[in-house]
Amino acid sequence: MKTARSTGALAAILAALLATACSTSAPSEPTPTVAPTPPTLQSIVFVGTDFDVSTVRRDGSGLRTLVAPGDVPVGGETQEAAVGYTWPTWSPDGRHVALSRIPGLTGESVASLVVLEADGSNERQLHVTNPGFVNLVAEGAPHYTHWAPSGERLSFVAPRADGTGLGLFEVAIAGGDPYLVAEDAPLYHVWSPDSSGMLLHRRQSLLVHSVVDRSTVSIRRDSSSYRVPAYSWDGAWMAYVADIGRGEQLIAWSPGTSIERELWSVSNEVAFAWSPTESILAATQRVQPFAADYAGLALLDAETGQAKRVYEGNLRAFFWSPDGSRIAIVARKPSDRYLEWVVVDFLAATTTSITPFVPSDDYSMLIQFFDQFAPSHSPWSADSSALLFAGIIPGSGQVAQRAPSEVWVAGASGDEPPRALAPGRLAFWIPPLAP
Repeated sequence: MKTARSTGALAAILAALLATACSTSAPSEPTPTVAPTPPTLQSIVFVGTDFDVSTVRRDGSGLRTLVAPGDVPVGGETQEAAVGYTWPTWSPDGRHVALSRIPGLTGESVASLVVLEADGSNERQLHVTNPGFVNLVAEGAPHYTHWAPSGERLSFVAPRADGTGLGLFEVAIAGGDPYLVAEDAPLYHVWSPDSSGMLLHRRQSLLVHSVVDRSTVSIRRDSSSYRVPAYSWDGAWMAYVADIGRGEQLIAWSPGTSIERELWSVSNEVAFAWSPTESILAATQRVQPFAADYAGLALLDAETGQAKRVYEGNLRAFFWSPDGSRIAIVARKPSDRYLEWVVVDFLAATTTSITPFVPSDDYSMLIQFFDQFAPSHSPWSADSSALLFAGIIPGSGQVAQRAPSEVWVAGASGDEPPRALAPGRLAFWIPPLAP
């Protein structure tokens, strides 16, 4: 479990790629044009019941429609008015929002990925599907979008032009055509912290892609026992699953030191995510093959190889708080038909039940693929004090399956009841840098 080994051959595979990335200046961080909004006033973007997209402040004030069905982009880039918009993804710098534009009902209808300014203006089209039936990245999701940390580039998974499968694309927001990075499925990816490239898992293969020279290199660590690889917060470690002699292991690899550390033996599919502040990996394994539930949660230290269990119940998803002091867990009790938000607080050494809930159909998709959505659609507020989600909370006297989905804000300490802001299918925080 604590074995560390030098991987000179592995380092050699990436030497040229890493040298190129290091010798070429990474995309610069844009200078915000507005003063940061205090996190306590952080705003929310949500998809309404009619697939309109609106924003509202955290306290419920300032409700404003960003874009709605029937809107036609200036310049006539699409052939017909939109039936709706969904899956808004805000850029980290707060300047843009990407949305999936839902097609109309005719045989020539197309779904498209669009980018708007923060105020909802200047809609630009980045990707268009074939006319007619739209193959989805996931149920109800025509695209999966993920911004580079700099906010200067956008990656997205979408149907390929010929409609035969999925592709991973990346594009500069300043202009230019999307570049096809990889194709085939399953296909998962994450940006490097410096925005110079991506780590992607295509079927069984683990690949590194550079946006500097558009090279893609295999790390030659194959496995289908996980979905999403991960970079540590500072880029010092990569995490993935591979068999390097003792059966499949969850591994942390340091490109800088060429150390490959086996952290955890893998018997079922594993999901994992790095702390946003330390070289500590949170990880969980499914209770059995193809099960929806995972069994407990462990913290794995990449520096020492030590492991510590922090949660023993079944869960569907988990999310690190931005300050790294807490993890929010979507828990499931076998005797209960509801899910439950639970927060593990490492500083206070407490585990707190926040609220039971039934996610909306759209939010259920986020929970099912939480390890892919966590970097781009975290439920945590920027100040690590509140959770945001869409669905219903039992106890209102309504039949759960028939109650309308609402957007909820819940305090992460459990000392105040969740508050409903508006009817909605999906809801996400807007970065505090946004106007």
